[in-house]
Amino acid sequence: MVDTHIARWVNRNSEQFNRGRSYKLLKFNIRATSLQDDDFPNYMAWVFWCREMARVLEKETGINWRARDVEMAVFTSHRNKTNLNPIA
Repeated sequence: MVDTHIARWVNRNSEQFNRGRSYKLLKFNIRATSLQDDDFPNYMAWVFWCREMARVLEKETGINWRARDVEMAVFTSHRNKTNLNPIA
């Protein structure tokens, strides 16, 4: 799922969180209070990035991460105004 919390996080953090990733986050063009049909490629980039990050986190922590877990970590971080550290 992508909402404006996720889109804003991606727009602010994509550069640093794209480093070393096979799948890259694409910045959203937030023109209104909601995302638009032309944001679909950005959404797909987000999905693939979350899947990749879940695999990386599972390998690093030994804990079974799902793409949804990555998404919720980002959403909660943005909503609570806390920072996440990029993983190399």
